[in-house]
Amino acid sequence: MPAKFVPLHVHSHYSLLKALPKIPDLVARAKEAGCEALALTDIDNLYGAIEFYKECKSAGIKPIIGLDANLGDGKRLLLFAKNIDGYKNLIKLVSLSHLTDAQGTPITQEMLEDYGGGLMMLDPKDPSVALSEVYYLHPDDRRAWETMRAIENRGPTEEGELGDADDGFYFRSAEEMAERFPAEALKKTLDIAAQCNVELALGAWVFPNFPIPPGSDYNAELRRLIEEWLARRWLSDDQTARARIEYEYTIITDKGYAPYFLVVADLLKFARENGILTTIRGSVAGSMVTYVTGITNVNPIEYKLPFERFLNPERPSAPDIDMDYADNRRDEVIDYARRKYGEEMVGQIGTFGTMLARGVVRDVAR
Repeated sequence: MPAKFVPLHVHSHYSLLKALPKIPDLVARAKEAGCEALALTDIDNLYGAIEFYKECKSAGIKPIIGLDANLGDGKRLLLFAKNIDGYKNLIKLVSLSHLTDAQGTPITQEMLEDYGGGLMMLDPKDPSVALSEVYYLHPDDRRAWETMRAIENRGPTEEGELGDADDGFYFRSAEEMAERFPAEALKKTLDIAAQCNVELALGAWVFPNFPIPPGSDYNAELRRLIEEWLARRWLSDDQTARARIEYEYTIITDKGYAPYFLVVADLLKFARENGILTTIRGSVAGSMVTYVTGITNVNPIEYKLPFERFLNPERPSAPDIDMDYADNRRDEVIDYARRKYGEEMVGQIGTFGTMLARGVVRDVAR
């Protein structure tokens, strides 16, 4: 039987050191509880948004992408994307709040006025809406959550001393929610969920806008670069090399990857011309096209390296070219990319470290 409420104030482990649930476990718990929709409102970030969206879709649950936003002075606001514009504004708000501080700065009223389109805003203390904060899945997870919070705070805090089970931040069942909230407050969660309809186009590749001469196209520019480097590599008359290049070129262009190769070649050209030490790692060394575009420096035919490990007609994902730059000059390459392609088009990825058993034991003991 479908649950007559939607969990709207839910945190995952992407609320770093503040919540326990992993996304698959969270969605599985929602499915078990009969929820037809589920919100994710991590604290000041959208790290889990895509994983959450995909996991919900796989489970047949409507995903509601949200944010537990810091407004400063202890005030918080729940933001929910109603449509794709709202989702983009959520991204904008989170990005703006992290530009000057890695931990994030408060979102201002002015920012909300500028980027509030497509968003639903809800005070997390609104008594007319059934909001039960989720930081862990089950009541017996509480001690683990308290311990994790103590690790972040380098010692126990008041929240870690709460003993009343009614104050627990676990994922409550429909029956428990019905005991805690009036029917009208539960219905409002359904009404809010009904207004949030974000559909993300995943799986499509969006490459940078590489500048090309008028009347040309990406495929033609890649062909021009290949011919230029064939001469530089003394391979213009090598028919074996040309046959291999044609085979690879057809796969690359048929899949629409020409702009990717052009951008990578451009970044490496900048490094080369400015004396920045760089190297390439991985299966890309098996590509003759990368050898004759200045991306790699190894002739794969000479060393019998296969192209198919790097890219083949059946591979659904884009090729992955790993570039390493000298640590002390990497910023120069990033600055170049920002100047050429636009600061708003260049981003840096983040990585997440998980707490393995040895580290956890050490942190708990400390």
